[in-house]
Amino acid sequence: MLSSLAHINSSSATSPMTNGDFDKGLYYSYANDNRAIWLDTLIDSVSPGIFGHRTLKKAMLLSLVGGSERGELSRPAIHLLMVGDPGLGKSQMLRAACLLSARSAFVSANTSSTCGLTVAVSRDGSSGETTFEAGAVVHGDGGITCIDELDKGTNEHKALLEVMEQQSVSIAKAGMIFSMPIQTTVMAAGNPMSGKFDTAKTLCENINMSPALLSRFDIVHVMRDCDSTAAGLTSHILKVHLNTRSDGQPTSVPQKQQGGPLSISELARFLSFAKKEHQPTLSDEASAMLKEAYLVKRREARGQQSDLPITPRYLQSLIRLAEAHAKIHLRPVATVDDAAAAIALHAECSTFDADNGKPLLPTKRMTKGQQQKSNAFDTALSKVREHMQDTDSTTIRHNDLMDICAQCAKSPAALIKQLSDQGALLSSGPSLYRLHKDLAR
Repeated sequence: MLSSLAHINSSSATSPMTNGDFDKGLYYSYANDNRAIWLDTLIDSVSPGIFGHRTLKKAMLLSLVGGSERGELSRPAIHLLMVGDPGLGKSQMLRAACLLSARSAFVSANTSSTCGLTVAVSRDGSSGETTFEAGAVVHGDGGITCIDELDKGTNEHKALLEVMEQQSVSIAKAGMIFSMPIQTTVMAAGNPMSGKFDTAKTLCENINMSPALLSRFDIVHVMRDCDSTAAGLTSHILKVHLNTRSDGQPTSVPQKQQGGPLSISELARFLSFAKKEHQPTLSDEASAMLKEAYLVKRREARGQQSDLPITPRYLQSLIRLAEAHAKIHLRPVATVDDAAAAIALHAECSTFDADNGKPLLPTKRMTKGQQQKSNAFDTALSKVREHMQDTDSTTIRHNDLMDICAQCAKSPAALIKQLSDQGALLSSGPSLYRLHKDLAR
């Protein structure tokens, strides 16, 4: 398949169609006729010099094409964080991503300042004019910004919070207030603080990163040096060196790569086409699957304190991943298959050990006091719902609510405040309350 692709590309100059039109028809042909192996072909084309890490390479592909654009409603960028043991090729993977993007910037956090990451304000000594100098994320506008050694630049983390979520950079300095939109995808890599992952610790305890920044990454991929892959990795490294001449060119093509992966230019051209030409929407079935996955994950997270809490950002990440998966397959609508692939990829990247399939990083159990507060919250909601059903009313009086909360907690006023602060209980007039519409069922 791929050898024919190269052959057709080389002869496209004689085609009556333009190169863009020809590539478009070629992409649709291969994506539809070879649907079962198309994604595997693209994965094999991402940094073939690095052995394994197929899940990470798939995540990189989805991050490069991003989700569908919706203006200011939601960002399309899929931010990716690679954390893991040293020597597994994280920096090389970032540089490979830069080659596959039309616009990119590569920096190391331990040698970059806040201004170097965003925008610097400077004043000309002779004219006195104020100028703005572009930082890394500005150079990556419309493409990707790769940040290596992210765990080293702790003072610069705050500069990324606005860029990653609001997709903008704001500056208030020297009497000037300035804001500019920045649409960039952040790909970052970092190492554990102790040099090697400690599976007895949580993610934030392993890496030097704030939960606020960590929650902005759609995918957090954990990389570990596993014994089960040592033999295959050794053979791959030896094969690469044996098949390389002194000038760096391969002397022969390994058997598994015959008909071989796409070249960098071919893969970059396809990813650019998929990103710009397709803005898929979710089907009703895919929406229902993502909704159910989100609600199940929320229920499972009860009674646990995790570094990656299940918030609406988790659902938005799943939506973007499903849309990106549809883009890769050149589909106008994200189907159930795309939704299932997004859910599986998110789980594989952050919660499973490739060696034995067990949960990689533990979550902290709630203390006894925190568990009691959570139980009182759920019990009070259940009793309020039952009271409304018995009285055939959509509201509850303050005195009745106090009686119910007094049965569930020592401080009914504090429990009412907790219900109100978390949006479960809404004011509906003087001394009247109602439940949020999603909780009233």
